[in-house]
Amino acid sequence: MIFIGYSSGDRYTVVESLVFHLKNYGFEVWYDFYDMFLGDNRYEENFKKGISGSHYVIFVISKNFFSSNCAKEELDYAQLLYERGEIILFPLLYCMSADELPQEYNWIKKIIYNFMPVLDWIRTDLHYRL
Repeated sequence: MIFIGYSSGDRYTVVESLVFHLKNYGFEVWYDFYDMFLGDNRYEENFKKGISGSHYVIFVISKNFFSSNCAKEELDYAQLLYERGEIILFPLLYCMSADELPQEYNWIKKIIYNFMPVLDWIRTDLHYRL
């Protein structure tokens, strides 16, 4: 499963299209707009079922992202799982460059600039899954 993390300010400009195309290609996607309901426990649903229950985690990171406490909390939780090797994290920068990331998120640059070994692992993983 693929978890999608984002700021609600980017939902209609980029996230809806991303989710549509991933689903169209047959990927199972955990997207809070479809998978969470009013009254759901955010920690239980987003963090445990969504992030922890996914093999791949995509964060759409934009200038909007850093004004969303929810999005930042999800990314912080995903960072812990990523560092433990429990998930594969894909940061997608939208309308910003890596140089514009806030200082406390500089660890994301390591993922962006060292991505080739991850792509090799994904190719192998997908080969065995298909």
